[in-house]
Amino acid sequence: MIVSMLTAFGLMAICAGTLSPAWAQAAAVPFDDAEAQLRVRQASTAASAAAREVESLRKEREVERRRVVQTESERELNQAVLKGLEKDLKAAETRQRETDTALKAAQDARARGQTAGRQPDAAPPQATPVPPPQVTPPTASGPPQGGGPTQEAYEGASRQCFEGRGEEMLEGCNIVIQANRETPRRIAGALLMRGLGYSSKGQYDLAIEDYERGLRLRPDDFLLLYGRGLAYFRKGQYDLAIQDQDEAIRQQPDYAPSFANRALAYLNLGRYDRALQDYDKVVQLEPNNGSRWNGRCWGKALAGRPREALPDCDQALRLKPDDGNALDSRALVLLQLGRIGEAYADSRAAVDKAPKSAGRHYLLGLILAAKGDAAGSRAELNEARQLASPVEFERIQRELARFRRN
Repeated sequence: MIVSMLTAFGLMAICAGTLSPAWAQAAAVPFDDAEAQLRVRQASTAASAAAREVESLRKEREVERRRVVQTESERELNQAVLKGLEKDLKAAETRQRETDTALKAAQDARARGQTAGRQPDAAPPQATPVPPPQVTPPTASGPPQGGGPTQEAYEGASRQCFEGRGEEMLEGCNIVIQANRETPRRIAGALLMRGLGYSSKGQYDLAIEDYERGLRLRPDDFLLLYGRGLAYFRKGQYDLAIQDQDEAIRQQPDYAPSFANRALAYLNLGRYDRALQDYDKVVQLEPNNGSRWNGRCWGKALAGRPREALPDCDQALRLKPDDGNALDSRALVLLQLGRIGEAYADSRAAVDKAPKSAGRHYLLGLILAAKGDAAGSRAELNEARQLASPVEFERIQRELARFRRN
């Protein structure tokens, strides 16, 4: 911005002699060193702020690279955050180059003016001074007025928020959000992380509140939309989940998790064709990700197309051997195909890998019923009921009831 304004003022000065006697007279005024110094200070401030922003983003990128993630949702979110940080860092580095160029131009203009005793590239005296460029303010370096955590305590809380897990992460994000010392982008990131933490505890309303607060700060952040859509899905509000993922996909057309979550929402609404279209896109975007093939396998099974589903499950297990989710999906497909013994073996192995999964116990209960083991079936179905929330248990029942009608 400063470069373009200085250039414009220079062009006006060059043309002064031909356009207007007043302009020509203005160009001959004595050099104003105070104004030149002001421009140098403005350019220097902008360049320093841009450099701090680049350094902050580089540190944040390294934090995300080191971040230990446990669940698939966290892994997907971590990769998306890294991708977003790389994009933000490139933009910040471009701004840094521009501000450095502007600073050099302002310094050169002042040096030339001092040598000649005038300012040949300056605007006429009555022109409005060049405003400093708008830059993201740096993170505050000390505690706010009126108290709050010390800087050392705050930095520890920030690490907990962006690098920790579970309750530690929630506690850290609480401090970061309440202190409000960070840039809007960073606060939105803390709200995103806390929302994910609330979702992992089944506190979906609190998660949605955080995602909405984050979106007020960064309405174009597709990760917040993805997170809110995921929370709506967990609440059983599938239409709202689809709306959020629609917008997330509009903003980031190659983010596979948004397609995957929207596909699950369509499945729960019985809109199988739309779900499978999304699963096709997911497999196209991430052909080497076994979880994506498993998703399409599950979708085809629920749509009553087990013969088409089985190759997808097999491919998922080739890419990710012994994956419990893929074993669970293949068990459903084999049950549909009447291969009860094989279905039981896969289902039992899937339950052993995740004994707290209500959905896996429920499917095992259905397979035991097909085997004629009524007592075993009741035990598994009761276990599923105890492990799931009422909303989740209802979703599992409804999902597999559709399969049983196909």
